[in-house]
Amino acid sequence: MKGNNGANAANIPAAVVCELILRMWSESKNVGFDLKKKKRMAETKERGAILGRSETQECIFYNGSWEKDKTNRSGIEPCYGDKDKRRHCFATWKNISGSIEIVKQGCWLDDVNCYDRSDCVEKKDSPDVFFCCCEGNMCNERFFYFPEMEVTQHYLSIKNTLHFYPF
Repeated sequence: MKGNNGANAANIPAAVVCELILRMWSESKNVGFDLKKKKRMAETKERGAILGRSETQECIFYNGSWEKDKTNRSGIEPCYGDKDKRRHCFATWKNISGSIEIVKQGCWLDDVNCYDRSDCVEKKDSPDVFFCCCEGNMCNERFFYFPEMEVTQHYLSIKNTLHFYPF
């Protein structure tokens, strides 16, 4: 994927990409919203909760194998599906020696693993291909990897007294 300056985004180290994403995300929290847009988003979220389904209508689209698949490379994809099905966005990517390579992004239909997720986050530990899904328009624009860490606690019992020793 090439940016406006012609640099190949796939060769940017993962740590740099994560830092940039986090910086953009935190800066976006400080930027003022168009009040009408904010109101529309709140109404859409509320309506989706009442109806028991998401109101995802558009997702970021990207196809890394667009030439082979004879599709567009990137854009915005309108999401379609049965009225009783929830619509989501997804992203898949690979981490090749610290460089992020987007595989595909687009719409995803009715997956309980995506319900009520506003952020696109992969939590599996070191998958070959990373996957995340989320609900909300364009929610797959940014995607994250935060593996779940297994927490173990060790206990030592001495004379009927329980002591906690984190290792």
